[in-house]
Amino acid sequence: MDTRNGLTILKQTLQQAQRNAIKMGKECRVQLSPSSNPPKIILDADSRYAGCLPYREVTLENVAFHHNFPSTNIRFSYKGNSTNLGTMVVESVSVIGIRYCLVMSNMIGMMRTGKYLEEPPTVRAVHCQKDV
Repeated sequence: MDTRNGLTILKQTLQQAQRNAIKMGKECRVQLSPSSNPPKIILDADSRYAGCLPYREVTLENVAFHHNFPSTNIRFSYKGNSTNLGTMVVESVSVIGIRYCLVMSNMIGMMRTGKYLEEPPTVRAVHCQKDV
């Protein structure tokens, strides 16, 4: 998996949880696991969140993952809204300097992606330049 593919999988997984929250009319919550090797996006183990994702976990291969969310839990309401505001950075573990980002707004749960211009551990939305 290359870095751009890692970003695509991250975005698609979050959007799928968001769509399923709307479709099922219930809250969906996933957890970021950036420190696991490889990093993962994990469906919350609570049975209330069954059906939010087709798989229990989604692995991001060959990338490092950083974020500035206050918590590793990402929650989508039955309306698709999110209380989470933050930036995620996916960077290549094999090629120095290749970094992509996803910025998520709170309340409406909108997401945008781009190329990340700074070097982690600094993770801020202003460093996410639209390009992807």
